[in-house]
Amino acid sequence: RCAIAFYDAAVILYKNEADLGRGGFAAEFNAALSIEIMLKAILVKNGNGFPKKHNLNLLFSATKIDITEDQRYMIEYFTEVLIWFKYPVPKTEKEWDRFYDEIFEGLVTRSQEGNTFLVRANEERWPSFDNYMKLWDEIIKKYKNI
Repeated sequence: RCAIAFYDAAVILYKNEADLGRGGFAAEFNAALSIEIMLKAILVKNGNGFPKKHNLNLLFSATKIDITEDQRYMIEYFTEVLIWFKYPVPKTEKEWDRFYDEIFEGLVTRSQEGNTFLVRANEERWPSFDNYMKLWDEIIKKYKNI
């Protein structure tokens, strides 16, 4: 029930993101939390314990849910959201640099057109509503098949 509640909140926030301004972070946090809780529920339903970590890639591996390479980037981002987006800033400069130099860079594409440099979301990797829903559907399918 808890995972579904965070899922419902994420859906509402994602669908109203244009009206919320920077509320996208709230949508992403709720999405990440719903995924974490549901993955841990799958492990418990299978009779296993779960790691007391927020590492979503580790949880996906433990649940044996197949994910694409593009989804791994989004999942890594969601892991970061779980770890430090609930605080005003990362605890260390190293965490800040890692987020922007590795995690965020994996979600975007950079290009140059003349004197203009462009940064765009990689549509397959960005934590968009559609990408979240694809991932959520796989998680629910796994949960129902246990």
